Amino acid sequence: MFDFCSDRLLECEERFSERNGHRFVEIWDSSNDQKPTYRSGELKGDEIAGWVNEDTSANGLIQSGLRVLLSPKPTGKPSSGKLPFSRPTYRFLSHAWRIPSIFLRAVTQKLSIVTQCAVASTYVSPNNSPTNSVPQKYKRNGEEISKISDDSKCLLVRGDIDWTWDYTLLLTFDPTTRITYALIVGLTAVEIDLVHSYLSSPEVTSSPLLATHPMLLPVILLDLATDDTSSLLKVRIKSLGQIQQQTGMDRFNSLKSAAVAVGSRTSIGGKEKDRFELDLDAVMLRLTCLSDWVAAQRGFIGIQERVVDFVGRMMADSIPEVETADASSRDSVVTMFQERLAFVKESLLAAEQKCQYLERSINAQVQTIYSLIGQKDNRLNILAANSSCQIASDSRRIAILTRRDSTDMRIIAAVTLIFLPGTFVATVFSTGMFDWGSGDPTPSPNAGGSGTDAGHGRTVSGYIWVYFMLTGVLTLVVLIAWVLFSWVQNRKMMRQFGIDPEQGSEVDDGGARRDTEMTLVDEQRAGRRARVFKEFQRWREEAGGSLRWWGRGRMDECHGVLREELKSA
Repeated sequence: MFDFCSDRLLECEERFSERNGHRFVEIWDSSNDQKPTYRSGELKGDEIAGWVNEDTSANGLIQSGLRVLLSPKPTGKPSSGKLPFSRPTYRFLSHAWRIPSIFLRAVTQKLSIVTQCAVASTYVSPNNSPTNSVPQKYKRNGEEISKISDDSKCLLVRGDIDWTWDYTLLLTFDPTTRITYALIVGLTAVEIDLVHSYLSSPEVTSSPLLATHPMLLPVILLDLATDDTSSLLKVRIKSLGQIQQQTGMDRFNSLKSAAVAVGSRTSIGGKEKDRFELDLDAVMLRLTCLSDWVAAQRGFIGIQERVVDFVGRMMADSIPEVETADASSRDSVVTMFQERLAFVKESLLAAEQKCQYLERSINAQVQTIYSLIGQKDNRLNILAANSSCQIASDSRRIAILTRRDSTDMRIIAAVTLIFLPGTFVATVFSTGMFDWGSGDPTPSPNAGGSGTDAGHGRTVSGYIWVYFMLTGVLTLVVLIAWVLFSWVQNRKMMRQFGIDPEQGSEVDDGGARRDTEMTLVDEQRAGRRARVFKEFQRWREEAGGSLRWWGRGRMDECHGVLREELKSA
C-alpha cells in the first residue's frame, strides 16, 4: 500500500543522525545437536550494511536463528524522533529486512504503538525506486536481495517515555526459515548492556529452543522494563514519604504520635514548628513533579500491558511449532514463557495499584499543603493583628504622653498668663515717661530738708497700689479671656465632631446612639435645647420674686431673646 508520509520522511535528511555504538547479537541453531552458535560485537554506522549482508556463521543446516541489532539513541534531544543511521544505511536495512513503512512513522510520531503488521513488499527495480545510494556489492544482478519470505509477521512496539526504555522494537519472524530479525532503536548504553547480558547468559545460550524463540526478546524487554518500573516506584514512594514526614502526614509516625500526644496540643505528626517553617512552594513543586511522573508511568505500564497481550496472542496463534524438536522441551519453553508473562502481568497490575496509591496520596498531600497555606495565612493575619494592636497601644501611649506634655504646656501657659500682665505693667512704669519719685503723696517722717527733697529717701513708692491695681485687673482680664476662648473652642469641637476633647469620647445625651450623621446632629440639638430650658428654669427659680418688678414688656423681651437662642441652638 502506498504510504506518502513514510516516503516523505525517508527523503527528509533531518530524520537521520548517524552515530556509532551499535551492538549485534546472533544465535544460530544448527542440526548437529550441539549448543547454539552465539556471536556478538560492536558495529559502527557504516558497518551495519556489511553485517546485514553476511551469511550465517553456523555449521550445518540452520533450523532456527535470531539476529538482533541494538541501536543507541540518536544524537541531540532524546525526543527528537531521529534514527541513529545514515539514510543510505537505513534504506539498505529496510530492504534487506523488509521493514514496514510504518516503522519510520512510529519513530518520528513519538506516540505509544503496539501493533502487528506484515513485512514490506520486495523492491526489485533499482531504477524505479530510491535505492541507488546502496553500494553495488550489496546488490546481485542489479536487484536487492531479501531472504525474508512474504509469510513473515512483524511486531511493532513504540514507547513514549523519555527517561526509561524509550525504544522502538520491530520484531520480524519468518516461519519459512524460522529466523527472527529484531531491530531496537532508542536504547541507552546501560539498557543495551542489560539486553546483551540477558541474551548472552548461559541459561539462554544453552537451550536452542529458548535462544532462538521469536518471543525471547520481547519477554526480556518486558522483564527489564517491569523491574525498572518497580525500582522507580520505590524511589517515588520514598520521596512521597519524605514529604509526608515534612507535612506531618506520615501514616506510621502520625499514628504513633497521636497515641503519645493524646490530650496535648501537639499536632499529629510531631514537630509543629517544623511544619510552620516548611517551604510550601518547594513541597508543592515536588508534588507536581511527582504527580506528572505518576501519570507518565501509568501510561508506560499501559504500554507494557498491551505488549504482554500481543506477545501472548502471537505465541498462541502466529508461531508454528518445530516439528523436529522434542515435545517435552518445546512445552517446557512455552510454559516458561507463559509463566514469565503471567508474572510480568501481575507485576504490572501491582505497579498500577501503586500508581493509584501514589495519586491518592499526592491528592491528600496537596489538600494538606492547602491547609498549611491557610494556617500560615491565618498566622500571618494574627501576627498582623497583634502588630496593629501593638501599634495602637503605642499610639495610645504616645497620645497619653502628648496630652501630659500638653498639660504641662498649659500650666506653663497659665503661669505665663499670670505673670505677663505684671511684667508688662512693670516694664511700662519703668520707662522714662513716668517720674514716680517727685511729688510723692506719702513723704517720709524722717526725711529732712525742703519739700522738694521730701520723697527722695523712700524705698517703696506710695504709688505701688497703682501697679497692683493695674496688674490685677489685667491678669483677671487675660485669664477670663483665656477661659472664654478655650470654652468657645471646646464648644465648637463638640458641635462639629460630637466628642468631648477633654475625655476623648462621644457626648452622651441620654439617648441611643445613631449611626447616621444627621441623627447625631439632631440629638445634639435636642440636648442643647434641653440644657437651655434647664438653665432658664434654674435661673427663674433663683430669681424668685425679684422678677415681679419687671413689666410686661420686659418679660416679652426676655422670652423673645430666649426663643432666638433656642432657634440658634
